[in-house]
Amino acid sequence: MSQANVHDRDEFGRTPLHYAVLDGPDDSANDWKETDPSRREELRRRSADFRVANAQRLIAYGADVNAREDEQWTPLHFAAREDSPEVVRLLLDSGADPNVINNQGSTPISIAVGNTTPTGTTILQLLKDRGADPYLKGEGGVSAVDYARMIEDEKVNSVLADVL
Repeated sequence: MSQANVHDRDEFGRTPLHYAVLDGPDDSANDWKETDPSRREELRRRSADFRVANAQRLIAYGADVNAREDEQWTPLHFAAREDSPEVVRLLLDSGADPNVINNQGSTPISIAVGNTTPTGTTILQLLKDRGADPYLKGEGGVSAVDYARMIEDEKVNSVLADVL
């Protein structure tokens, strides 16, 4: 019997860690917009706990927190657009680079600017506090500061007020 390899890649170049930061226990529970408001935080938290536990397990077995898939997205890029600051914190605590640029010229913090989930600004603040450069952009990309100026979101602007 062979064991799973934390470094295996699928047809998109994604590792198990890429999927661990994205996949919760029940996809329907992750759709906070369609969930009974009184249960949203409970379901979000349960999904986050599931993702953190899976990611921790993979990291403990040597998963690369900076692994890049075919479009150069790292697990942190994916986590920055989701509803789980706990996963973002785990990746950063485990050595994820907050300033990595993908093929679209995006960084985790520029992706977090567009995160409209209930914890989007928490993720944005966490990345900023942990060294993500809000001015960094790749070829053809937009920096977090540029994107924040374009979307003019009050919550985003309050997080980035000192750099806008």
